Formats: sequence, C-alpha cells, structure tokens
Amino acid sequence: MAVYSRFVLAALLLIPPIPTLADINLAKFSSAPSECFSEKVEMIYASINWNEIASLEMLDSCLMAAFQQISYLENFLDWLRANGFDVVEPFTVSEAVMQTAYGREGEGIRFSGTIQRADLNLDLGFLEMLGVDSLSVGITLDGNRQPVVFRSTLNRI
Repeated sequence: MAVYSRFVLAALLLIPPIPTLADINLAKFSSAPSECFSEKVEMIYASINWNEIASLEMLDSCLMAAFQQISYLENFLDWLRANGFDVVEPFTVSEAVMQTAYGREGEGIRFSGTIQRADLNLDLGFLEMLGVDSLSVGITLDGNRQPVVFRSTLNRI
C-alpha cells in the first residue's frame, strides 16, 4: 500500500494544475484588436469604436486593453463614463470569493458599468428583436488591482 501511495503522489505531482476561471478569462485577452478604438490618441481620450465590436469577447478584449493602458482604476472608471457607461462604484470582494471563484489570495475589487442600447450608436435591429436593451460589463481585480476577469453581457428588457 505504501508503494502505491508514493506512486499516486508522484503521478499527481506531474499533472499540470487546472487553470482557474480567471486564468482562462485572461488568456483570451492576449492582444486587443486594433479596431477597438476610433481615434489613435492617448487611451484616456479614446472612444470605443462600437461599429467594429463584433462580439462580447472582442469588447472584453478592448476593455482589458484600455484598462492596461490607463492603469489607474479611477481614471478607467472616468473613461468608462466618458464612453457612455453608467458605472457602479467599486466594492470589495471577500478573500473567500476570490479564492473559490478565481484562485487568488486576498480580497479583490469588483465594479460594473451598463450602457443603454440607444447610447451604443449602432444600427442593430436584431438586438431590439431579441429584447436587448442594454449591455453590461463586470470587472474583477485582485488586491493589487490587477485584472482577473472582464465579462460583458447583454441584458433583456
């Protein structure tokens, strides 16, 4: 039995760790498409180019790129507001949630923003047919204010 236990332990040490939800989410954002922003200016002044956003995943990539370039949370919140989002102020995420949901130590920070369909400046009649009236993004940062998850969703009436 002792030999078997050592074998099992050795085999478990060779198995690579399973990536957390946060690792999978951030892996999608290795690079943002160049079409994300309508102006080639300093990021704090750039506008989201809604006509080029082809999916929620692309929007998440664009927002991640903007966050990384702006780097200060307060400035990023102002940038979201300037791009039409109603922003919910950041709140603390408990250590237990950060560990369980994201595999991160310590407390985190979460905030979100919502933009109404009418403010997207898009001609997307199919969104109206689906009953979509707004788009929301939820963002979670770790205790060092490093991105953990960016997740966009469509909201129905």
